[in-house]
Amino acid sequence: MNRQLLGLAAVALLAATTKEEIPVALGCVGIWYAFARGRKKAGLAIFALGLTLTLVDFLVVFGEIAIGTALILGIATRLAGSLGALMMFLFWIAAWDFSNGIVNEQFVYGVLAAVVAYGSAGRVFGLDSLLEKADVVRRTPGLRYVLG
Repeated sequence: MNRQLLGLAAVALLAATTKEEIPVALGCVGIWYAFARGRKKAGLAIFALGLTLTLVDFLVVFGEIAIGTALILGIATRLAGSLGALMMFLFWIAAWDFSNGIVNEQFVYGVLAAVVAYGSAGRVFGLDSLLEKADVVRRTPGLRYVLG
């Protein structure tokens, strides 16, 4: 039982590195509920919720950095623009507030990302034009749809 507690405490400490209070609080409540109350399944479910929130926080930041880097360098511009438009659409849904109308910051960024994806901007200003000359891309024409 001490090994389980040590493992759960280590993951809760990892959750604390995201500097988010909610996942850490859920992790600590889950550990306490699992071991102090003797309700391991319920406590582990609460702990898993905190861990899931930490994972989602990490994936959002990773996606923002990956999409932004790909768009700045012009690598796989069509894919990065499409994923950026999808991410901004999901952010727009999450920030559902029409006090200033239907158009907000996420909506504008999503439209711009869709225009970049549709316009294949990587062929003109990015590294996609260099990547299209590679033998791997010539042998697999499906990669040309991913590149700008």
